[in-house]
Amino acid sequence: MRKRSVAVGSGKGGVGKTTTAVNLAIYYAKQGYATALIDLDPLSNAATLLDVEDGYNDAGLDPEASLDAFILPIFDNLDLLFPGKKTGPRDSRIIRELLFETFSAALTSAYDLLIFDLPAGLDEEENLAFLPHIDNLIVVTNPEPTAHVAAGAYIRAALAKAPDINLYVWHNRFSPPRGGGIVSRDVIGTYNRNMPAEERLDEKLKESIQGIAFVPEDPALDLLQGTPSAIMNIHRSLLSVVGQLIEERTELLVRPLPFSKGMRRLLSFYLSGSRQEKEEDFLAGFGEYVSGLLNSAFNRESGGTETFTEQERSVLAETFRMVRKDPSLVHMRRVRVLLEAKIEALEDETKLFSKGVHIDHDKNIDRETGLLLRSIQQSAAVKELRLNAGILLFYFALYKLLQSPTIVRLLNDFIPFREGSRGEPIRDRRSQITNLIHSSEEYNRRYFGLIKTIFPVVGKQIEAVTRAFGLHSLLLRDPESRKVRSDLYAKLLSNFIHDTLYSGLSVVVGFEYRSAAISFQEGADFLGEALLPSKQKSA
Repeated sequence: MRKRSVAVGSGKGGVGKTTTAVNLAIYYAKQGYATALIDLDPLSNAATLLDVEDGYNDAGLDPEASLDAFILPIFDNLDLLFPGKKTGPRDSRIIRELLFETFSAALTSAYDLLIFDLPAGLDEEENLAFLPHIDNLIVVTNPEPTAHVAAGAYIRAALAKAPDINLYVWHNRFSPPRGGGIVSRDVIGTYNRNMPAEERLDEKLKESIQGIAFVPEDPALDLLQGTPSAIMNIHRSLLSVVGQLIEERTELLVRPLPFSKGMRRLLSFYLSGSRQEKEEDFLAGFGEYVSGLLNSAFNRESGGTETFTEQERSVLAETFRMVRKDPSLVHMRRVRVLLEAKIEALEDETKLFSKGVHIDHDKNIDRETGLLLRSIQQSAAVKELRLNAGILLFYFALYKLLQSPTIVRLLNDFIPFREGSRGEPIRDRRSQITNLIHSSEEYNRRYFGLIKTIFPVVGKQIEAVTRAFGLHSLLLRDPESRKVRSDLYAKLLSNFIHDTLYSGLSVVVGFEYRSAAISFQEGADFLGEALLPSKQKSA
């Protein structure tokens, strides 16, 4: 049993521990593995994420009860165990006895994989005491320094309790740093730099404790978002593509510089995300960024030497001025600012108790995005930027189409609702999660019917925008026949509708093209190979 068990823990709350545990359970269940998600967290947030709080008769922890009394089936291949409230150390001791003694043989027979959602923190009875019975531990963290320090403290406590446990680090809200500060991957280094010598971890642990997932932040998947919004999603989609265009254009400008390929990549990445206006701030910030990476890689203390020579600083300063003045990048950054302001205004409107002052940037976004597309088409770099510019054209056309209440209503009507405890309509997240994993023929018929209804209208809108701004060369075409790729536009539309309908579930499984989902899957596959190398999937 212990070899097919993995605990998910964290040194502090708020890092996405339960979200990670729930998504791993869903992912492996969808792969065909019989999976038990064991809820050891007193808060029982796993049931909340799965939208099954009212599906379990919580009669307390009776040591004489059968295993079935503690199981809440979610869907094929996924059961939630012990979903009720836990009241303290006594309950934790009862659960340990049930899991590792009374029901051990039954659990081993029934499940391919057992995922334990531990409570956050370092409590002995409610957390650490479970580790000697489990072979694998995922420590969840995020880029905040306090989260790294807490994760390091948790690793130290876990190894003291279970020295032979296999440790993995799971990074949520991951974003490589663009300025000074901690190195997002270096949990042990950050912990050691903030602790006295006698409490530090052995630096050699960096070689054995693997970071297996680096999941970027994705607001569209945030449970707090509530009911999906096509308007919010289209603005985020526009912002994402503009960000990619900024990265591509910056990389083109940096490519000829007399630096190594690795240094050019770092410089391009830093510049594309930097908001620094002053040359001296850029030089200092980029120097800290590179120095931090080097210090982490070679386990050396910061400070003591200059990161760049005077000649290199001169080239960097000239590059900064070139990037800040480049007309295409100036225009792209202007559109980015407009989109960010609009998204912030939309988020304010959805916050409880917020005054929700609506600032209308739509006319500016209309004008500036259209002009940006036209400027890209006329630029010398159009060949390198054409793909993302073509995708931006699609989202821009869809953005204009979504100003129609009829289209928005079609999408909203597809979102299922059920009656809440007080008779109020609430989003039926439970059925949506089930559809992500096991969609029925009836659901598929309705979904593709929705695509077929909207797609012709989207096609006409793309034609209208293309004519209005003269953007024919940015249409997505087959490179040989030069025919417009209707299939690509249909795929883009399908992905957008799917992401819109299922946003705000805190579930990343089923989002095929979102970077967070891709990063999550890479981590889950790595872990699956370690835990389930030869196990046959359940029928």
